Amino acid sequence: MAEPFRTVLCPVDFTSLSERTVVVAAELCRRMKSRLVLHHNLGPRPPGYLSVNWMVAEEDRDKHQQHSEEVPDKLRRLMKEIPEGVPCEAKLTHGPLDVAVLEVARLLPADLLVMGSHGWSNAEHRSLTEAVILKAPCTVFTTGESCDPVAWFSPRGQRPEQLKVLLPVDFSKRTRAQVDFGFAMGRWMPHELHLLHVVPEDAPEAVREAALSRLDELVPEDLRERVVTDVRAGRPARCIVEAQQDETVLFVLLAAHRKGPLRRLLFGATTLEVLHQSTSPVWFVPESWRPAAAVASKQAAAGGSDGLA
Repeated sequence: MAEPFRTVLCPVDFTSLSERTVVVAAELCRRMKSRLVLHHNLGPRPPGYLSVNWMVAEEDRDKHQQHSEEVPDKLRRLMKEIPEGVPCEAKLTHGPLDVAVLEVARLLPADLLVMGSHGWSNAEHRSLTEAVILKAPCTVFTTGESCDPVAWFSPRGQRPEQLKVLLPVDFSKRTRAQVDFGFAMGRWMPHELHLLHVVPEDAPEAVREAALSRLDELVPEDLRERVVTDVRAGRPARCIVEAQQDETVLFVLLAAHRKGPLRRLLFGATTLEVLHQSTSPVWFVPESWRPAAAVASKQAAAGGSDGLA
């Protein structure tokens, strides 16, 4: 999985969470030798005329203009904080925020999207993170309000090989990309992979043993010494959130897959709970992700290769 993340996209809104997320993205880029692209969206352009359907007060128009003029300086200040040696640039867009983020990710193209999550969607707040994860063309790394970049990158008294990546597995075809990504990551990161499957609370012992055997069968031979398998009983979201509270868990690796129209809007209870309740970062893998070897093989068959993972 050479050069797995050549371009990392990080949306910014200049909140304290956003600034901490930039620190995470920049440090990931430094360690992975990646290019960092900061992105700020200025929102829909105010119309140049009054309309019966959409009327913009002069005060609102002035605020939008002032914000637009201040953004370049704010971006320049953020870029000055990026570690030396990390290539960095900034993009400005207009339009619906989720659409803008996804379009920039596709056009770059981004190999990784790093975002902060401000919390659950509700009547007053529509979660950008929830909207983006389902449609992102690349993997998405999310952090919450409790994430401390300094502490996360420098866990006290823990060597890299003592840290875990928690990988919940439900054995569905939709999560194959997530599992493949986890094993590919295991080959270029020194951390331990912790495969977790959750069975119903009342599942008999035979079911638990069968699930443990299936987890063991998934593990590639070259990673057997660095993979731990575990089966727990209960609600999946609760078990995953409890498992990530282990101080040695670096982040949770989840699948991001599309569902029916209604389920797409609701996103999935388990995914939402883990996204918003996890105190560790959560890394989402879309169904479309393929190992670098598979991508190279497909490109070779088509007569060319651009080297993207």
